[in-house]
Amino acid sequence: MRTNELPKTAMAPAIWGTLYILSTEVLPQNNPLFIATMRALPVGLLLFLYYRQLPSGAWWLKSIALGAVSVTLAFGAFFIGATRLPGSVASTIFVLQPVMVILLSRVMLREKAHMLSLGAGVLGFIGVGLLVSTSGNRLDTTGIIATVGATLAFSLAGVLIKKWGIPVKLPVFLGWVFLSGGLLLLPIALLFEEQIPVFTLESSLGYAYLSFIATGVAYFFWYRGIIRLSPNITSFLILLSPLVASALGLFVLGETFTLWQTVGAIVVVTSVVLGEIGQSKKMRRRCLHFCNRLRHKAVALVK
Repeated sequence: MRTNELPKTAMAPAIWGTLYILSTEVLPQNNPLFIATMRALPVGLLLFLYYRQLPSGAWWLKSIALGAVSVTLAFGAFFIGATRLPGSVASTIFVLQPVMVILLSRVMLREKAHMLSLGAGVLGFIGVGLLVSTSGNRLDTTGIIATVGATLAFSLAGVLIKKWGIPVKLPVFLGWVFLSGGLLLLPIALLFEEQIPVFTLESSLGYAYLSFIATGVAYFFWYRGIIRLSPNITSFLILLSPLVASALGLFVLGETFTLWQTVGAIVVVTSVVLGEIGQSKKMRRRCLHFCNRLRHKAVALVK
């Protein structure tokens, strides 16, 4: 394992955790679809103009399909949720992505999933239920549906990439996906949102960070990490996103969790950990060995 890749890969979910405070405090509140367009289109256009390489053969349709799923649907739904929910809640729902990938891989790729992983998926949805059904905080229904939909779309995109592979250099591939998805999203934003928000210095800097850092740089290191590191390691790193979002919400925005929301968040994180253990034989052996050691120590104490 290339240990120097781990901190670079970890930058991606840590950066994504800042998007919730960016969307609520810096960027315009009533234009989530336009924000999503501005996340993909500038960096996609820049990469395309720099490399000037078109898809070939079946990759014309595949790149459009990936753009529609991972950008048009995922980015659009993500920012609808991000502008309607506390960042700590939205990002914790998003943590279900690894479990969703496991379940989708079972259906689409015929990959065997351990019963522990399937059980973790059920546990994860219970955790989300606790997180969003708390009477102490009235959470926006549209925001919840949008965030779950964005998580599903991101998961589906990951499975499609796993199924189809990446046929060219990673920046070229990202340019195809971001550009096609952004071009599909632009007319939808213009149709459903009343007007394009006025560009200020603050919002312009926010858009630049959103597109070039939180999208271009973050996705480059994330996909490179998936290629170079074990998928079990990269899946765990997604937990950094709600950690950063919750810390920013707590210390900058003054957000709080109710008791049941805290329980729900813990259940969601536990489901992801169990799901990853279920997918890795090595990790299952280590957990079994650890449990056996605890059992022997407990027996020794009783005697």
